[in-house]
Amino acid sequence: FPLLKRHDPAFRARIVNVGSEVSLCQVSAGFAAPYSASKFAIEGYSTGLRQEMMFIDNPAHIVVINPGAMETPMNIVGNKGELNAFMLEHTVHCPDTEWEHALRPGQAVAHNYIQKNMRPAILVAEAVFKAVHFHQ
Repeated sequence: FPLLKRHDPAFRARIVNVGSEVSLCQVSAGFAAPYSASKFAIEGYSTGLRQEMMFIDNPAHIVVINPGAMETPMNIVGNKGELNAFMLEHTVHCPDTEWEHALRPGQAVAHNYIQKNMRPAILVAEAVFKAVHFHQ
């Protein structure tokens, strides 16, 4: 915390964490538990950190940015209708998997959501920049 503390009362440091709409809504889709768990962890970490900050003078402000579907390699693959590594592993490479009947419809739902909602990743960068540089 020494780097976050300044003796200028007008300055308030910020810690910016990036979660996901998944963490904001606290929803987890089947077969996405590791992703969801990592995003829920960001919310929990940020909440705990806010509470710890209450015990120091001029505490840092904790910000969590929760973007939705962004143009990242993970979503671009899904948006093209291609199978990601998990889907390849559990449907194409192992066609007799017990999960195929559940994975294929889930992929269609995810694909439709991404097509309708995917936004440029630069929006996240801009949100982080604003959170760091434009204090309220």
